[in-house]
Amino acid sequence: FYVLDDMSQMVNEVENFASTSALDDRDGSNNGGKTREKQPAVPISPRQKAEAVRVVTEFCNSYPATRVVPNTMDLDVLWAGCGVLQPKPVADA
Repeated sequence: FYVLDDMSQMVNEVENFASTSALDDRDGSNNGGKTREKQPAVPISPRQKAEAVRVVTEFCNSYPATRVVPNTMDLDVLWAGCGVLQPKPVADA
């Protein structure tokens, strides 16, 4: 029961991380508090979507239900799989 809550919290944290403005503003420029124009969405390939779902599903399915917090190695493996993907499909997975 508590594992599901922890996993839901972790998914929310990944979604928040993936949707932060720091990732949207990749050129590092500061707009001085002005409202930015919405940039067109980057097209996401079906391969990226499938890979993101595979990586997240593999992590969730192989994560022991008896462990409340993932260890560093588990998170490193997840990050290695997600780090090469675009943020949007990872957040959607």
